[in-house]
Amino acid sequence: MSGLIYEKNISVKRYECDAMGDISISALLNIMLYVSEEQNYKLGVGNVFLLAKDLSWIVLQNILTIERLPK
Repeated sequence: MSGLIYEKNISVKRYECDAMGDISISALLNIMLYVSEEQNYKLGVGNVFLLAKDLSWIVLQNILTIERLPK
């Protein structure tokens, strides 16, 4: 699976932002994990598959491009 790129546009929810309207780093990481899990399912290696084989996955690299922070 090395070298595969998976992209998804995400709309940030209001509750993921602070009082100033900025998203927190922890919320960004949660979104990235959600998208990683979605990619796994599309590749056929979702949680059920991994548990059945006693396997896990490790995120080696993430590239996060922020076009704008939500306001």
